[in-house]
Amino acid sequence: MTRQSAATILLVSLVTANCSYADTGKDKKKGWKGSLSVGITATSGNTRTKNINAKSNITDRTEYWRHHLHLSALNASSKGETTAERYFAKFNSRYSFTKHNYVFGLISYENNRFSGFHYNVTDTVGYGRRLIDSDTMDLDLEVGAGSREIKIIDSGTGQIEPQLHVGGTFEWDITDTTTFKQHLSSNIGKERSVSRSVTSLQTHIIGNLAASLSYTYEHTSKVPQGIQKTFAQASVNLVYNFF
Repeated sequence: MTRQSAATILLVSLVTANCSYADTGKDKKKGWKGSLSVGITATSGNTRTKNINAKSNITDRTEYWRHHLHLSALNASSKGETTAERYFAKFNSRYSFTKHNYVFGLISYENNRFSGFHYNVTDTVGYGRRLIDSDTMDLDLEVGAGSREIKIIDSGTGQIEPQLHVGGTFEWDITDTTTFKQHLSSNIGKERSVSRSVTSLQTHIIGNLAASLSYTYEHTSKVPQGIQKTFAQASVNLVYNFF
C-alpha cells in the first residue's frame, strides 16, 4: 500500500471521528452482504477462443459507515495466445454525517497486461451527496481529490500526480427481482485523465442465484505508444449472492 493510500483511510477516519449523525436514508440492510459472479465463453472449430471473467463484491453497512470491496479478473485467449489479462481491485469507505451527506475515501489498483502500465494506483478523499433517495431509486454524486501512481512498462519509470475525482452512481430497482446500475467516474490529472463507465442489469433466478449483464468502458487520455486509449468489456455472468 502506498503512503498516499494509507493517508486516505487515516484522513477519512479523522474527519468523521466526531460526527454524530446516522444514515437514515434508504441505504439497504445493515450488516454484511456479498456476491460472486463468473462468466465463461469458449469456441472451437476454425477459431479457438476462451474468455473467463470473475467478479466479487463485499459490502459491510453499519449505522454510520459503509465499506465496499470490489474485485474483478479477466483472461481471454485466442488460438492458445493470451489476448487480454486484467486484474482490478477497489476499496471504498464512507461515513454519513447527515441523512444525505457523507465523506468518503477510496483506493483502487489495476494491473492490465496490455495497457502499457505495470500498475495504476489511485487514492481519493472527498464529499458525496445523495440527490435521489426513494423506495426504488438512488442517485449519489461525489467530488474529491487525491493522487495517481503508475509505472510504465517500456521505460520502467514511475509517475505520481495529483488528480481531481468526480463520480456518480445511479441504482434503480425496476422490479422486485431486477436491478439496473450505472456508475460513472473521472480522475482528472495534468498529465493524464482516466474516465470509467460501468453499466449493469441483474435479475434474480432462484434462491441465491441471479444473472447479470454488464458493460465496462474505460478511456485513458495518454498512453504509451502503440497502446489503445480505450478498454471495453461486455459480459454475461451467473451470480451467487451470499451473507
